[in-house]
Amino acid sequence: MPYKCVDNEQQSSNVWGKAGLKYSTEEWVTSPDWLSEIGYFPCVFLNLEDAMSFSDFRLRVWECEVDGKIIQGYDLPPLLDTYDLSNGEVSDSHHGWPSGTVMAERVKLTRMVYPLTEEVKENPICIPT
Repeated sequence: MPYKCVDNEQQSSNVWGKAGLKYSTEEWVTSPDWLSEIGYFPCVFLNLEDAMSFSDFRLRVWECEVDGKIIQGYDLPPLLDTYDLSNGEVSDSHHGWPSGTVMAERVKLTRMVYPLTEEVKENPICIPT
């Protein structure tokens, strides 16, 4: 099951502005055309441990569905600078992707798992500490 880290408004956690996305439980979300045309799509984590590590307990973590093209491992394009992306510019960040990152053409949130909700408390999953 993949996981998506978002802020309190269900928006992208690392980019904003021209590259920012608002995620939903109702609709599939994909990258703006200017990013998808060069091979960049929304990022998710393959497992809960990597998502929680990235969130550092400051972001919301959701189970999600992914659809369409999936890019992972050595097939991921270079990580771009998030400040430049948010301003609609493309430049290499010279850093690697966080562990467990994959890109998915389309993402839809399904269930928030952190912070703990009543639904999660009733149907627990293992959240790493």
